[in-house]
Amino acid sequence: SHKYEDVKIDCQWLQYIKGGGIAVFDDWVEPVQRAAKEYFANKPEWKIITDSTDQPLGYPWKTVYMKN
Repeated sequence: SHKYEDVKIDCQWLQYIKGGGIAVFDDWVEPVQRAAKEYFANKPEWKIITDSTDQPLGYPWKTVYMKN
């Protein structure tokens, strides 16, 4: 689902990712962006590796975070 509340629920599973693990978000559009960014806002152990805005023509399909 790409619904805000569903993405927020999905993000709660990220607490079980060990250091070195990654989270990949496809279809990086609203409201997926908003829910994910809210989750990662206070999580300094996560850093963004690839942002879809770095992709050719800004394809909103892949944003990757990695847990330290």
